[in-house]
Amino acid sequence: MQLMNNSTLYNLSEKRTEIMGVAMLMVIVYHFALNFGFYHSPIIVRGDIGVDIFFFLSGFGCGFSVSKHSPKDFYANRIKRIVPIYFIIEILSILGNYVFLDQHVGAIDVYRLLCISFFTHGDLSVWYIHASMLFYLLTPFIMAMINKLGFKTFYFLMPCVVLAIFFSTYLHHSNINLMLYRFVPYIIGLFCAQAALDRSIVKTRKIIGGGILYLLLMLVLQIALKKQELLIHNQLRYTIYPLLMIVMVYSCINYLPKNKYLFWIGLCSLECYLAHQPIMNYLSNIQNNILFFACSIIAIIVSVIFFHYINKKMSIFINHK
Repeated sequence: MQLMNNSTLYNLSEKRTEIMGVAMLMVIVYHFALNFGFYHSPIIVRGDIGVDIFFFLSGFGCGFSVSKHSPKDFYANRIKRIVPIYFIIEILSILGNYVFLDQHVGAIDVYRLLCISFFTHGDLSVWYIHASMLFYLLTPFIMAMINKLGFKTFYFLMPCVVLAIFFSTYLHHSNINLMLYRFVPYIIGLFCAQAALDRSIVKTRKIIGGGILYLLLMLVLQIALKKQELLIHNQLRYTIYPLLMIVMVYSCINYLPKNKYLFWIGLCSLECYLAHQPIMNYLSNIQNNILFFACSIIAIIVSVIFFHYINKKMSIFINHK
């Protein structure tokens, strides 16, 4: 029985940008729900799984990139893609925080610019970028292991991730484990990229075996955390998100039509991710939910168009130097 065949992986490559658009919309809905005070709404559970989809698609794309470039060039390309626009938007956010929220520049702003505030302070404002930079750092090594050991690499990495999650709960803040849970979708993306590159078929028995191993390890993890009184019940959903993510991506591959609007959102997902939360913060004083929603959407669209244009110009300038 074959579940992830060459046709499926090819369609994933073809629809990757549209699926990123879907994931970005889910993340935005998630943050809107937070601003509206719907923290315990099912929308929250469905919304933040968009982050898992992002990491999966990022792993899939980075797996291809590593196969075409040396580690040095891979790192350089990632830095060129992310860091310039990240710096611009973060500096503007610092200024915006001062003007609109009366927040003075502090040490955390410096750490945020250095892409380490998530690790030093548990800062969640741009944690996806900081986590991604760490994942990118590890990617060439993981792909080398996959090339050499194949699916056995999964059996090695999953216990390592589970142990890392367990020990991360002893840190001074508990947000690191949010990143570690999301490392699983990224790893799955790398495996899918390698399967596509090898034109091989990912057999269902391997997928089921890997899924069973993952669930068993997560069960042991949750029991150990509960025994040590470290279990955070609100984070239990992250244990099943990778499985739900696979189902959602597979459904998108088969049923999501090509759509220019979703493609554009996926193409601008970096700018959209960096811009939408500061905008929501600046407009959070608007009491009327409908007005807040309308103003936020308009401001996000305008800012994303502007930042995407700036990012394109910077990319041309950097690549021609």
